[in-house]
Amino acid sequence: MQVGIVLTTAAFTLLILALPPTKRAQSTTISAPSNQSNESQKKPREAHEYDPNARMGMYFAVMCELSSANGQTEEARVYAENAITFLQNPSDDFEFYAKGAAYVVLKNYDMALANFDQVIQQDPQKIIAYIRRGRLHFHRGDLARALADFDKAIQLEAGRSAGIEQSKVSSKREKDPSPGDIQRDPRPWFENFSAGAAYIDRGRTYIQRDDNDRAIADFTRAIELDPEGASAYNLRGVAYANKLDFDSAIADFDKAIQFDPLLNNAHYNRGLAFSAKGDKARARADFAIEEQLYPHQSSGSQSSSYQSSGSLNILNGRALKLVTPTYPAKARKARASGTVVVRVLIDKEGKVIAATAIGGHPLLMDAAVEAAKNSLFSPTLLAGKPVKVDGVIQYHFVQR
Repeated sequence: MQVGIVLTTAAFTLLILALPPTKRAQSTTISAPSNQSNESQKKPREAHEYDPNARMGMYFAVMCELSSANGQTEEARVYAENAITFLQNPSDDFEFYAKGAAYVVLKNYDMALANFDQVIQQDPQKIIAYIRRGRLHFHRGDLARALADFDKAIQLEAGRSAGIEQSKVSSKREKDPSPGDIQRDPRPWFENFSAGAAYIDRGRTYIQRDDNDRAIADFTRAIELDPEGASAYNLRGVAYANKLDFDSAIADFDKAIQFDPLLNNAHYNRGLAFSAKGDKARARADFAIEEQLYPHQSSGSQSSSYQSSGSLNILNGRALKLVTPTYPAKARKARASGTVVVRVLIDKEGKVIAATAIGGHPLLMDAAVEAAKNSLFSPTLLAGKPVKVDGVIQYHFVQR
């Protein structure tokens, strides 16, 4: 018998905006912005005014993000290295933004944050910079700073009038840009963000803080701005499920799958909700679809730190001891196997203070719950203070 244990984590993906790789990157440091008058900072340079190296660096930054979005990890990494090589001395908000985006792809989050800080210093009205910086704060567990950045992005977006400024915000891009278009002027691809993006990110942060009501309000606003936004429906479903409102959760997961049948975690989340309602047949069907779509991620064990959809019952914590459940004799005799999902509540010291099986074979549930109760987690800190968290543990029972 093999028992595997998976913890769901706070999950989101950076919104990413994609020729053969060229030169390798050199190590570099943040350069101070050039001294410019306030008037010159307000007036963006024309494409032809950019230094050729800077324009090429921004081009590579766009390409690295598009490659990353398409799952071309190695190409994305080399493009990012090229971007940093050509952006040795960024001097305006677009160049700093491009360099920050490249560092994100390279997972150098300290340098990415430093560059996004420079973007906001040069242009305090740049909405996408607050969104991107907020996502990095979220990833690092600094939820207070993440919320502050998402609040600012929402405030700025609300203050913009319809027309020219609002045209930068779109729910969908009609088609991917051509490399020629990007090379001629990379800047438009650093202003593009989805309608409601800041609401989605703030909603994720509220989920992480176990404030599901505020999360639902934000996802609802995002859906109003983009009625076909699959991710917002999926995340709102997660928030409803956290409140044990599984009917509303399933309705939202249905919508998410309708608008994006390939959305990562949507079938898995719906399967858990069906399982919690006792509909094992539908749960198994959804788990099977998720397994087909994402064979290495179907049990919520995503290897990436960022995911676009999130997982049901978000848990931000690290296991110090995960107890392996015994395989009950009755279950072995009945040849019972499969996954048992246990929802747990962890106190400020990392101890499991409540555990409930919400899915799996009935003959395996008690053993899984008992193991969960005896597991131990490292305390979860919020703004430096320990807090209670909830999440799910999955036990995989396999007959041998």
